[in-house]
Amino acid sequence: TLGLADNGSGMCYFIDPGKVDSHWHSPASIAHLERTFGLRGHWRHLRKTSQQVIAEGAVPGLIDMLFIDGDHSYAGVKFDFDRFGAQVRPGGVIILHDSTNVGKGFTPWEVKQFLDAEVRGDRRYETFTLPFAAGLTLVRKCS
Repeated sequence: TLGLADNGSGMCYFIDPGKVDSHWHSPASIAHLERTFGLRGHWRHLRKTSQQVIAEGAVPGLIDMLFIDGDHSYAGVKFDFDRFGAQVRPGGVIILHDSTNVGKGFTPWEVKQFLDAEVRGDRRYETFTLPFAAGLTLVRKCS
């Protein structure tokens, strides 16, 4: 989002229903963040689930970069990847956090299983994983 503010254009849609981090519940905290980093007009906080955002069509148009770090269950990752990923333009990037860890957090961590079963080996995508900490996988949507 800072890059968008620096460039003077673009929009970041931040989808987080606030089930884990309560600081997103406070309009004062959000206003402070906007003032401190100059983000006003370059981001929109949607305090909803991914399912609600998709149902409402709240993220219009094509997406250049999608960052997925929500529901870590297989079904949750698949929903975000399939639904929001369909809006990623050819050549765009989908980034998945916690992509090397397997286990359980707030939900089962099944990002790796999803990537292994549905993305790696699919010719529509190029993947690159940074295997540090919990992992970060970059998926380029081929033209």
